This record gives sequence, C-alpha cells and structure tokens, in this order.
Amino acid sequence: MVKRITTFVLGIVVYLTGCDFIHLNGWFIVVVFAIGLFSCMRAYVFFFLGGMVWVVSWGLWQSGGQLPSALEGQDINLRGIVTGLPVGDKSRIKFDLNVLSSEQSAVPEKIRLNWYNPPEAIKTGQHWQLTVRLKKPHGYANPGGFNYEQWLFIQDIGATGYVRSRSPEIRLMASKNKIFSADWRQDFQALLARQIGDSPYYGIAEALVIGFKGDINAEQWQLFKKTGTIHLMVISGLHIGLIGAIVYFIVLKGVTVFTCLSVAPPRVAALVTIVAASSYAALAGFTIPTQRALIMLVAIMLSVIWQRHSRTFRVLFLALLVVVMINPLSTLSPGLWLSFLAVWLIQYVVTARLKPVGYLRSAIKVHFVLMIGLMPLLIAFFQQFSLLSPIANFVAVPLVTFWIVPLLLLAVITSLFSDTLGLFVFKFVEVGFDFLLTWLSFLAQRDFLVVHLANPNPVYWLLAILGAMVLMMPRGLSNRWLGVVLLGPLLWAVPEKINRGEYRLTLLDVGQGLSAVVQTATHVLIYDTGARFSSGDIGERVVIPFLRFNNLKHIDVLMVSHSDNDHSGGVQSIVNAMDVKSIVASEPKVWRGRQASICQQGQQWQWDGVTFSVLSPGIKQFSSGNNNSCVLKISSSSGSVLLPGDIELQREILLTKQQREQLKVDVLIAPHHGSNTSSSEEFLSAVSPRWVLIPAGYRNRFKLPRHEVLERYHRYGISAFNVSKTGALTVDFRADKFYLSAYREHQKRCYESPLAVFIRF
Repeated sequence: MVKRITTFVLGIVVYLTGCDFIHLNGWFIVVVFAIGLFSCMRAYVFFFLGGMVWVVSWGLWQSGGQLPSALEGQDINLRGIVTGLPVGDKSRIKFDLNVLSSEQSAVPEKIRLNWYNPPEAIKTGQHWQLTVRLKKPHGYANPGGFNYEQWLFIQDIGATGYVRSRSPEIRLMASKNKIFSADWRQDFQALLARQIGDSPYYGIAEALVIGFKGDINAEQWQLFKKTGTIHLMVISGLHIGLIGAIVYFIVLKGVTVFTCLSVAPPRVAALVTIVAASSYAALAGFTIPTQRALIMLVAIMLSVIWQRHSRTFRVLFLALLVVVMINPLSTLSPGLWLSFLAVWLIQYVVTARLKPVGYLRSAIKVHFVLMIGLMPLLIAFFQQFSLLSPIANFVAVPLVTFWIVPLLLLAVITSLFSDTLGLFVFKFVEVGFDFLLTWLSFLAQRDFLVVHLANPNPVYWLLAILGAMVLMMPRGLSNRWLGVVLLGPLLWAVPEKINRGEYRLTLLDVGQGLSAVVQTATHVLIYDTGARFSSGDIGERVVIPFLRFNNLKHIDVLMVSHSDNDHSGGVQSIVNAMDVKSIVASEPKVWRGRQASICQQGQQWQWDGVTFSVLSPGIKQFSSGNNNSCVLKISSSSGSVLLPGDIELQREILLTKQQREQLKVDVLIAPHHGSNTSSSEEFLSAVSPRWVLIPAGYRNRFKLPRHEVLERYHRYGISAFNVSKTGALTVDFRADKFYLSAYREHQKRCYESPLAVFIRF
C-alpha cells in the first residue's frame, strides 16, 4: 500500500513540476502507459498515471472558479458574507467574501477585497451588498519569491479587488444563530484584545490561539525567521498533536478511574480527542497546515477506535494520500514535505535506532536527526540552512509545547468565566514569552550560524538526500562518513559562472515600480529598490529573496535613481539585511546612518571587463525629481543596456543633444514605466534599442505603459516586454551575444492549464 500511495503522489508531483516537458513531449505519456501494459510494474504505473489524471481533473474543476478576463476592471454589484478574520485598520481593511449572488454569473464564489475607509468595522459573518472592481489573481513573479497566485489558487480565491468608494454599500441582516455563524473566531480575538491587547506578545498569542498572524510585529517575525522557529507560530502538527495528546491522556485516565463503561476507555478518549482537535483546528480557521495535522491525528485516532494496530508509517502515508486527494497542489508546499518528513524522521529515530535512554540524550539525538534529514529540503526550498535552528528549537519547542500553549489555552478558557482569573493565568504565559524571546534574541546575534546557499542543482540535491540517509544509518555500519561527502556538493555549490566581459541584467517584477539587479563575474549592482507599503516593502519581499536565491551575499553599488517611493522604498530593508558597500543616489540622503554619494554625469568605472557610465544628471538640474534621475549605461563586447529611471521629455531632449552617440544601446529599460511624457521620438531614434523592457504594474491605476508609447516602440521596430505579463526579465550578455528569458515562461502554472498535455497529444 505504501508503495502505491508513493507512486500516486509521485505522479502528481511529476506533473506539477514537469508539465513543460510533458506538454512538449506527448510521447512521455505513451511510454509510461506502455510500461504499464507490458511490464510487471503495471499496478505502480497505473497509480502513477492516476496521480496525473487526478491533478488534471482537480485543476479543471478549480480553474472554473477563476474570474474571466472580460470582467476585470468592471463595476460589479454583488451580495456576500465576510469569512475569515479581516485584517487592517479604519483606513483600510482586507477581507475574504463568499459571494452569495451577483449580477454577473461568472464571478467566483470566493474573492478577496480591500475596503478603504469602510463606514464601520468589518466583522466575520456580516452580510453586505457592495459594488466592487475585480481582477484575476496576480502576484509578483520572480526567482526566489513567494508565489502569491499559487497561494490564492490553493485557497480557492478566484479574484481580488476593492470596494468602490462610491459604492451604495448596504449592511444586510445576518443570521442570529450564533452556533452556525462564523464570527466566534472574532469573539476569541476580541477576548484576547481585551485581556492582553497592550502586551507586546498579543500578536503571538493570536497566532497560537486562533491562527491569525497579522498582528505579529516585523521584528518578531524576523527573529522567528532567523532562528528557524517560525513554524511554532503556525498552528500545525505540533499544536494539534499537543492538544490531542493532552486531551487523550486526560480523558483516558478519567474514564478509566471514574466510570465503568461497556465501551473501551481508549475508544472514548480517541473520540473526544477528535472532537477537541477538530474544534481547535476550526478555531485556527482550518488552514492548510491545520488540515494536514488534523487528518494525521484523525487517522491515528480512528485506528484506536477500530482497534486496528496499523504501523505508524502506514498511517502516515494514508494521511498523505488524503491530503493530496483533497488538494493536489499541497504537494507544491514546502510545509507538506517538511511536516511529513519530520514526523517520519522522529518515528524512525524512536523505533529504529534509539534504545531507552534519558530524555536529554533522546532529545539531542532527535534534533540531530531532524537537522540532517531536513537539511536537503530546507536548502532546496529556501536556499539557506540555519545552524541556529536546532539549537533554538531545542529550547523553544518544549517551552511552547508544554508551557506557553497549554497555559494560553487555559487562560482563554478561564477568561470566558472570569476576566480576573484569566488575566492571572496570562501572567504565567508572559513569563514563558519573555524567556522565549530572550533566548531567540541571544541566538539571533550569531549571524555566522545562518548559511545562505546557491539555488541547488537537482543532482546535488539528490546526492544530499542520499548523504542524509547514509548519516542516519545505525551507528554500527561502516563508511557512514560517505554521507558527509555526498552532502558536500550541495553545501559548497556555487552559482552559475559569469565570465569576464559578460554580465546579467534582471529586471524584477515589483509591480508599479522599478528594481534591477546587474551581475558581473565578481560584482553586483542594484538599480532602484521598488516601493514601500504600510505592510512592508519590495526590498524584503522581492529583492532580498532574489539575491539569496542566487547566493549573492554582497552588493557593491546600490544606485537609487531618485527619491520617489516606487524607486527607493526598499532601500532601508536592503541596507539592513545585506552587505552594501556603496550607496549612490541623485540627491543627498542618509540610510541607516550612511550618506549616499551623488551620481553625476561623467562618472565611470569598470568591473570584470564591463563598463558602467553615468550619463545624467549633469550640471543642468530640473525642478522635477524625475528628470534628475541617475541615468546609467552598462556596456561590454556582448551588448549594452540603458537604465534611465523616470526621465521625461526635457531630460531626453538634453541627452540627445549632448550625448547622442553615448545613448545607443541594445536594451532599454522604458523611461518612466512607459509614460507618455517619456520615450519621445527623438530619444528612441538616438537610443535605437532592439528590446525595451517595461517595469509596470499589472492593471496599474496610471494605465502604464500608455498605448501611444507602445505604438511608438512598434514604429521604431523595438520589441516591447512588460514585466507584469512576463514576470522577471533576465538578459544574459554572453560571448558577443545576448539572450532574453521571462520568468513566467519557465514557471508555467500547470494547474491552470491542466488539459494542455492531452490537447497537444
């Protein structure tokens, strides 16, 4: 059974990760099918194909719930009920809405909305009649970045948008039956706010009780990320398992001691455990990690109820099957594999290797095995491995498991009857939080224990998995040292080499803004950093993950073209997180106590045979900050590129008069995001690029790039590429040639075009 489940899941994974190959090579399906017909592996082959068929069927069903392109940007009247926990404040709130009725039948059943300056507090369970504008799920598409579109798809959210400011919003009467309403999660949130709303740990308490992480402050998030303890803030197997274990043993002892039932006490305890764990999962909003953990626990408890003594490994694989049957896309989630592998490793240690020894020694061995066993996956998914993590978790896991969470839940329950008693228990919870954050802060200062690695080669990754398995073999086996050798290629892998005289330009997808990364053989330049928002900035969301994905550990020059937010908003985060040697800007500014030097016409330097020249601003200054942007030209024997920032017509005319010969390049980053105030006829004639790359946001409010500008590019024979459609654009200038690649082309969303393979075949 385990082997068949494995091949079924493998079929899902192969389709989702290799659909490009399958789409282009229809013979792959024929070969696999033939193997199934004419070999002794028939059953496994059909389970493998069954996994593919299942993900295709599921994808077809899900894709029908996406917003049609024809409805994007249209005013739509609808009625719906607020679900989940709204996030935000009085000026802006974000919430999910289950659509009950709409004037457009094609509106998805579940949408995510922003409401600016709502007339009242938005709460779970409210019914509203609204006018909204929607768009298809869309997110930034960059190497190393978070896949927001995939996340929305998994959450079954078919559109995002906002409530129109002139909307004739009407609050409708909701059901008064509290038992079946969804606002009880919000009641618990209000209880926490009333009791410990002023505590610095309020956000963490929310995360551990109701699964809402929106109030954890940025410093705390960074601390959990750096120390590898962020999993403790996500209600998952650890928390569900804890509740299950506590309830099971309390009920088991109580039933055994105080009652005489005809039903076996373990069965009663298992049934009550399922109810308690399900209630906690519901309190957490039935998130994907919570569902996985609950399925696993229910599978174990059912084996107790039915008195089936199944092996833990078999139960684990049955739980995996149920998870992927419910949502095949969960196989793309790092959390799925990390959680199941962690459970498997712990079971392996407990049953296969360890003799009864002291708790401390057992715990140390379990942590060591988890560190080695999870290392290949952590590097593959996150391009980093923290030696802090096992040290931090050695204290944090038991502290959260046996002190903070039980007392926190006890405090919530007692607060339902007595605020005074609940507050008394909360004091003990805060003691645990104090110790936890003090411990993590101490470790976080040891930066050298966090290792960032290059995006792993699949071969190196497979060797590392084999190496981890060898290291975890029983102690008596010889040649376990080979495990270290097999781990070596992954731990000491280097990024793809760029030769002298060559360079790579990556225009990142940052929405309505600009950020580009230039790499030579041994140097890195960043041109602009995208925007800053109330919830964070592009530097931390896009630029830093991209740098770490490519194992770029330092920045030689951070050039900020001008001070507009959509170009400079991410500077602070980048300076805080990375080793930045020099900051260059168009005006004197200070970031983290560091004064930026001024870019000026005539500045020039060379890195590894690649020339960098500043063409503007010169002596002539304009009142508009856009026209004073740093204009940078990069050139080598392989090709050239011009980054003009947000310059407009006045600066373009001045450049064509003073430096016309210098302007000619192969690749142009569209001035001012494709605005009609830029890309003038004379400027395009002087630059004469082959390609123009447009840094514009998807369906941005400025409607950039302008249609007139696109027509102008076409008239001059310039091929235009918009990052909002292509994702990050990478131009490799190599050996007297240059190549363009688009991130979305290499990361096709197989789940959104599930029949492509069969249509092609």
